Amino acid sequence: MRQPTAAVIGPPEPWAVRERGAPVEEDGALRQGESIFALANGHIGLRANLEEPHPGGMPGTFLNSLFEERDLHYPEEAYGFPQRTQTIVNGPNGKRIALFVDGEH
Repeated sequence: MRQPTAAVIGPPEPWAVRERGAPVEEDGALRQGESIFALANGHIGLRANLEEPHPGGMPGTFLNSLFEERDLHYPEEAYGFPQRTQTIVNGPNGKRIALFVDGEH
């Protein structure tokens, strides 16, 4: 993936993150922008994504205490090795908008 140049990014601004245009041609750049512009408050986290579904996008809704828990197995037991692990899971996307006009999508 190519790194954007300073001309594309623009000059640095304190306390501001801007993106000029939407890099939908490159899936990696789109997902990077989704991560940079994500919002979270400790209870819920929302990945920034385009309003319309895009095959390269990865929308995400993450809720505190919504995780998958599983046992960890090691070839040898040792003091301090965790017995279980937790993996955060992606919740349902509550931001999706579908527009229907006269029954057509």
